[in-house]
Amino acid sequence: MTQDAFKPTIRKDGTLDPECFAQAGQRWVTEWLRARLSGTDPYFPIDLRSDEDPEALVAGILRDAGLVHPGSCFIARAVLSLLERARKVAPRVPRYFGSLVALCELTPLPTTGPWFAREVRELAADSDRLEKRWGGYEQAKEIVFAAMVQCPGLPSAASREAWEALLMIPRYATLALLAVGTSFREEARHLKDWWHHCPAGDRERDLDQMIFTALKAHAGNNGGTSVQAILRCMARRYPPDLKEALDHALVANGADPAFEGAEPPYEPVFSPVAEGFQDSIQKPLLLNDLQAKQNILQKAERLVEPAPFTVYKGIPLQYGPLFTAHEPKTAQSLEALVPKGCPGGKA
Repeated sequence: MTQDAFKPTIRKDGTLDPECFAQAGQRWVTEWLRARLSGTDPYFPIDLRSDEDPEALVAGILRDAGLVHPGSCFIARAVLSLLERARKVAPRVPRYFGSLVALCELTPLPTTGPWFAREVRELAADSDRLEKRWGGYEQAKEIVFAAMVQCPGLPSAASREAWEALLMIPRYATLALLAVGTSFREEARHLKDWWHHCPAGDRERDLDQMIFTALKAHAGNNGGTSVQAILRCMARRYPPDLKEALDHALVANGADPAFEGAEPPYEPVFSPVAEGFQDSIQKPLLLNDLQAKQNILQKAERLVEPAPFTVYKGIPLQYGPLFTAHEPKTAQSLEALVPKGCPGGKA
């Protein structure tokens, strides 16, 4: 990295123009990033008096420029190159690696998802081996934090299965729950597995934080979108001690309990009709999660009602004893089949 290879360009508003990184070239950007994250930067000196984090400037440049800017693309490729270098020399950890992972915790990058997804898969397959590679649990945990940003466990993501497997490893259970729980509804779906595997000493503390965050995110919501309604629609999945802990966390955060004193929620069986009705009706599916019910409702709206079956709000319904072809069906009787607090049901 030579001094004359890079000429910082300042825009009229006084901010750094990221175009100068694109003009400097990939090799220069990679070496500059390695040096800066190692604690040395002759171009943008690190303020040791204020305990400046080396990665903070880089994260600011990426946020200011946007990830599609050519300068950001050079930096993103440099990050991946340094991650690959570190993996090759592990368990010896390069000086820059801690700040590099911290940078990946701050902002998503278009190049690093596959690298972190591979680490999550290997961690889920053999956590002891991966921790040994990176020098212990603490460094492996930081990699997981960064992976939550770079390759979150979205339902359609290739890393989803690995995150769900990581949920079964006690010391990573809470991090894995946050990775797959891209919304509170998703978290609620996985709470039973998390409760079973999370260390007992951590469960109440972590659950309290989850409920605090959920109540803040859903503030002002009621009916089917409230935290309590979401939890009640998962009631059949939860063991008694989890329900009790959830109610305790809700009350501790100034909210009403979800289960104490509440009527058991209706759990109707939704049975979408097979296309063409060749098989009349598919095997009943018990769906507890709100989003899945919404998806089924939307899909069923495109189906044609078969005469022998009860259809309400666009979906064939079976609940308890099936309606017969001659049984009267009123709007009031059908409305009772839609669970309270769930989309399409009573508030």
